[in-house]
Amino acid sequence: MDDSQHWNASVTQILERACLAPSSHNTQPWRFRVFESVIELLADDSRALPVNDPHNRELTISCGCVLETLVLAANEAGMTAQVQPLPDPDRAQLLATVTLSRSGRHLRSLSPLSRCIGRRHTHRGRFNEAAVDPRLFPRLHQAIQGTGVSLTSLNTPGRRALVAALVAEGDRQLWANVDWRRELAAWMRPATEGDGLVVPSPWGRGIGWAVRTFNLGRLLALSSRQQAQSAPLLLALSTDADTPRLWLDTGRALQRLLLAANHHGYQASFLNQAVQVPELRDELSGLLEGSRPQIVLSLGVPASELAPSPRRPLSVG
Repeated sequence: MDDSQHWNASVTQILERACLAPSSHNTQPWRFRVFESVIELLADDSRALPVNDPHNRELTISCGCVLETLVLAANEAGMTAQVQPLPDPDRAQLLATVTLSRSGRHLRSLSPLSRCIGRRHTHRGRFNEAAVDPRLFPRLHQAIQGTGVSLTSLNTPGRRALVAALVAEGDRQLWANVDWRRELAAWMRPATEGDGLVVPSPWGRGIGWAVRTFNLGRLLALSSRQQAQSAPLLLALSTDADTPRLWLDTGRALQRLLLAANHHGYQASFLNQAVQVPELRDELSGLLEGSRPQIVLSLGVPASELAPSPRRPLSVG
């Protein structure tokens, strides 16, 4: 294999690792263009969620996750990745350019995160009841230092109760929206599709029909309230304002947090219902001293291991 072929193979491997990043509804709303040593990260609007995410806030956060994973995967491959976020105001879909260069070395501080790229996945089951190591929160706080994103613990009884109530109300309001249910059902797919929220193949059509047809908000609100109240560690990521740059930064910080948590044996589940309803998001902001909530998540040790979400083939060009 000549030098050019080796370089191209390395870039492909980096991008495939990057695509293991999390995304809203597992939409994987990104695509790449490669120009020798420069990679363009673009938002894939065909994978947007116009009802659930009308301003593409979560889409941009998802792309921030893949961007940070790309940087970590490059370091793993012995390359330096220089990121330029939102480089062209006339190309709204272009979220970042990444310039790769051979360094032949690894930044040791990033190696523990890189090793967790393939092990991290969103956990949609129960967590063990064991208490979280009290050293975890300071470690997570340190992991996202310098990103411009704030990390807040919601574990005090008063905060936890309010967040649980807001999450439950978010379920009730979201499920009452027929268009939202249709959009959700459209992304409920068998694992063989490579994306979306996985449903068992024999019952996939029936589950989709039920989601479109019935308002399950009250039932799921009870489950979500319990999930928030029993979460071993309940956290929020927030920013000073709502801008595409800060959403991108949130995604980068989120992936760092998730990988750092996984390094210490924890997985995450998401409780973003209250963030997705504007008036509830404003209430949640009051807990964060006016900071704009972007992500609410719980961390714990899974009671049982579940299969990771599927991934679609790499999209380049």
